[in-house]
This record gives sequence, structure tokens and C-alpha cells, in this order.
Amino acid sequence: MSHKRTHRKRHAPRTIVAAAATVAAVVAAPVAWGSINESGGSTGADKPRTPTEVTADFDNDGHEDLATGAPGAAVDGEFNAGYIAVSYGSEGAAPDRTQVLSQADEAVPGEATEEAAFGLHSVARDLDGDGYTDLVSTSDGLETESDGVGVLVLWGSSEGLQRGTVLQGASVPGGMGEAYPLVGGDFNGDRKADLVLGAGQREGYFKGPFTREGKPAAVGPVPGTRDTSEGLVAGDVNGDGADDLVNLREGETRKESRAEYIAGGKEGFGKPDRSLLPPADNGTVGDVDDDGYGDLVLRTLKRDEDDPERLVAGPLAVLSGSAEGPDPERTTKIDQDTEGVPGKDRQGSMFGAALDAGDVNGDGYADVAVGVPAQDVDGKKDAGAVILLRGGSEGLTGKQARMVDESTGGEPSDVEKNNQLSGGAMRTDADLPLRLLDVTGDGDQDLAVGTPEDDDGAGIARTLAGDEAYALTPGKLPDGTEVPEKDSGLGYAFAQ
Repeated sequence: MSHKRTHRKRHAPRTIVAAAATVAAVVAAPVAWGSINESGGSTGADKPRTPTEVTADFDNDGHEDLATGAPGAAVDGEFNAGYIAVSYGSEGAAPDRTQVLSQADEAVPGEATEEAAFGLHSVARDLDGDGYTDLVSTSDGLETESDGVGVLVLWGSSEGLQRGTVLQGASVPGGMGEAYPLVGGDFNGDRKADLVLGAGQREGYFKGPFTREGKPAAVGPVPGTRDTSEGLVAGDVNGDGADDLVNLREGETRKESRAEYIAGGKEGFGKPDRSLLPPADNGTVGDVDDDGYGDLVLRTLKRDEDDPERLVAGPLAVLSGSAEGPDPERTTKIDQDTEGVPGKDRQGSMFGAALDAGDVNGDGYADVAVGVPAQDVDGKKDAGAVILLRGGSEGLTGKQARMVDESTGGEPSDVEKNNQLSGGAMRTDADLPLRLLDVTGDGDQDLAVGTPEDDDGAGIARTLAGDEAYALTPGKLPDGTEVPEKDSGLGYAFAQ
């Protein structure tokens, strides 16, 4: 369950070239996702965004854009150098255009080196406050003053992502294709985007705004346990207008594995509190009951029935937000045995391996997309699926839950065994191969889901918006853009 990993060797190296081109819309027959976006509430098109809500709109055209990582791709003969495919949102599921970026491009800092794993972890935030979202990514193909992994920024503009800059003084713990994820948010409530580069870092809190030279307004400490950090979750749980942190921790016992809640605020981060949260290895924040407090959704860990010394995935725990933070006294447990949730609960299904929150129908309640990469579908073992749980006045429940699989929307293929939609062997539990974001600009969240093991390891990233579906694969990138067709792992993770 460690965030550290070394990518396996890749084959068939190809050169990656930056491109921007028009893509024809792919319209599929109305299936399950259309029914999910229906029912209840306004369209959400005019709903104001909260200060800490993520909006990945690199060209500021009102449609969110999807940055899809392929960290295992070969570039200029360098295995695992990695690239990022950026799909620019439009009125339909298909992107208006697609841009492919690697460190072989002049605009991207660093070099496309073996094990650089560019795109392994990325964050979308408007760092300089100019109205255009910027893209932040880790890469081991950057020189740093420490043994950690460097961080770069690609700046948004009316034309999309352009010139890049190395983030000054930034280093994420790890190396050789290994890194803890960075996370973005507004941690002091000043309505400026900040970055956090790991828990327990003396200089891990980079405060915005940032200059175009990659210099933050200030740098400060991040409390928490560093050595056992499994990753960070950010969101405003206590309703004070500043994002808080949840540090997921790996330990030998349940007590050692209890997650840490770290409140943000204008005076800096508070003291880590382990008394509020259970052991967990993944999470997201969303206001599922629309009471003004972000609710914390965690995939919990429990003892293995056959091996009590071993921790395995348990049910989701939904902890209601409050002025004091997550409230353990108001916790709901959800698994596939919960009434209304599709499928059947079983150890090894990986229910909750990926999580993201967003309002898919504009009714004001956050919904939660749940990755189940080992879900059997139509008799196909480990085909994988995503289950959408609906928020409401009662909070997150199994009512009106829906399942999405490879056949949803009819694009691009039938259900296949071992594809592990929303997961795969390349990733760990706290990466994010699914996203809820508004690519169509109608105010409702659409679903993007990755399958990095699909198509012989080339990978596929699917976007489902209403009754339309679109798939991005290395073999289908526009205008002859030359990218790896094998073992690139496209869809490993999306920018958060």
C-alpha cells in the first residue's frame, strides 16, 4: 500500500510531439450515465463555485479540461519517461482538441530521462491568479537540491498550456520514479491557490500566488508524520473557508495506520489529530448533505479474517464535517452490501480504490464516484467498474446508485476481463484514475475514468458526459501525433 513504486520497464519507445488539433465528436447511444445525470435539481450551470473548488480550465473557456498521465511511456527511447495528454473540454464528451506534452518538448522544463515518470502526480490550480488554470507535475527528470523528485509548472493561457517553469525550491520525497503525491488547495483561506508537497515537511507548504518564475509568495512547514505517509487528501471539512489536510498513513497496526486530520487556517496548519479518523488508504472530500461543511469519505482498512496481522480494504466511512472537523460520532459505513449499491461485497473487489466527489446533477449535494477495479462484469473477471453514490439530505447513501463499466455509452469497446477499469497493476490505492469534472460547461459534473492496463498496456481514458462518450488512446490521438502504442499506461492518473 505504499505510495512509493518503481515502474516496470516499457517497450516500443516512440517520440512524443506536442500537438493541438480538432477532434470529431463521438456520440454514443443513451445508456446508464445519461440516467445518472438526470433526476432532481437544477442544471447547475449558474451555481457559484466555492473558493476551494477545483476547476481545471487551462484556456478559461468555461469547459473543464482533463490532464491524463501516462508516466510509464517511453520518450525518445527512454523507458518510463512519461507524458501528459490534455483534452480540452467542449460542449460534448469529445474534447475540442488534444495536446500531448513530454519533457522532450522545448516548452517543458527538464529532460525526458529513464524513470522520470512525468505525469505520475499532477495538480490543476490557478497558481498566479490570472484566471487560467495551471498544471503542476512531478518529474524525476529535473535537477533538485535534494534527493527528492522535482516539480514543474505549465502555465495556462487563452491558447491552453504553454511555457513551463521549475517550481523553485520544490522537492517531493522519493526518487527514481517514486514519489508521494503533491496536493493543491487554499490552506489559509486567502482565496489564493497553494501547494503542499508531503506531510512532515519543514518546507512543504508553498503559498500562493506564484510568480511566472516559479517562486511562491512564501514557504512554510507542514505538520504530520512523514515516514509512513500514504498520501494527502485536501478539502474544507470545518467550513472556515480554508482547506484542511488528511494524511493517510501506513503502519503495522491499526493504531499506527490511523489517518491524521490537519486543519488549515489563516495562521497556518493546526496540530495533527489521529483521534478522529480510522485507518484508511484513500479518500475524498465533498459536501454530500449540503450543510456547508465538507464531508470526508475514506476507504477504511480492516483486519484480514484469515491473517489478523494483515490489513485489507474495508468499507467506505463517511464522516460528517463540522466546525471541529470530521465528526466520528456521525459516521456512515457503505460497501457493496449496502442497500441500493450495485454488486456484492467481497474481499479483493477493491471497492473504493479510487474516489472523487462532485455534483453530477446540480441539486446542490455532492455525489461520490467509487472505483471498483476488480469488479466482475457480465461474467468477465476483474473487468472493473465505477459506482456513483448519490448525496442528499440524508447524506451519502445507496439510493439511486449506478454502475458504469466499459460498455457504458458504447465507446470504445465491450467489457473485457482483467482490464480493471478505474485501476490496474501499475497504480496504488491513493492515485486517481477517475475524476468528476465539468467538461461540457453545463454546471454538472461528468465522469472521466482511466484503464491503464487496457489495449495491451497502452491505456485508455474515457469521458462520459450525459449521453455521449469519448475514449482517448495512444492509437487515436489526433492528426498523426506520434506517441507510444504499447505499455504507456495512459489513464494511470488524472490531474487533481
